[in-house]
Amino acid sequence: MAERGFRAGVLTPVLPRWGSPQSSMHAAFTSRHGMLPAVRALIDFLAETLPHTVQMCKETVSPTPASLDWTI
Repeated sequence: MAERGFRAGVLTPVLPRWGSPQSSMHAAFTSRHGMLPAVRALIDFLAETLPHTVQMCKETVSPTPASLDWTI
């Protein structure tokens, strides 16, 4: 996720007023039977960290177009 880049000023929003609709994320796997512990750990990690990370990205303050130094 790009949140750190925006906060550090390394990334700049190209379309600051544009947003995408809320969406769902899915993890697909064959079955729980015989699932490797590493796969289960990854699923648990993503379920725990992704909602917070997505929320942080939404809270990132974008610079207004007037504050950007545009030279044409």
